[in-house]
Amino acid sequence: KEDGHWKQRDVRGTVAFVGPTHFSEGTWVGIRLDEAEGRNDGKIQNIRYFDCEPGHGMFVRPQVLTLDSPQISPPHRVSAQARAEAPGGGGDKAKPEAATAQS
Repeated sequence: KEDGHWKQRDVRGTVAFVGPTHFSEGTWVGIRLDEAEGRNDGKIQNIRYFDCEPGHGMFVRPQVLTLDSPQISPPHRVSAQARAEAPGGGGDKAKPEAATAQS
C-alpha cells in the first residue's frame, strides 16, 4: 500500500506455471516477467514452481491476466495489472496477490 491506497502496475511476461500452490488455495499463474518487476525467482517458501532470474517472477490469479493468445498454459505471453502485495521473494512469508483485472 502507498498512502493507504494500493499501488498498481502493468507488467508483461510469459506464463511459466499454472496450478495450485502451497502458499494459498486456488489456482495461481506464475509469470516470468520481461523486466525485473517481480518479487521472486519462481520459488516461494523454498518450493520452486518455475525458474527465472531473481526479481523476474510473479504469481497472480488467472482473472487478472490479459492474454496475448487464448490459452493460459505455459509458455503464453500475458500482461497483468497487479497490486504491490504479491507472494514474496522466496522468503519465509508469502502474501496472496491482490490484483484487479486489466481493462
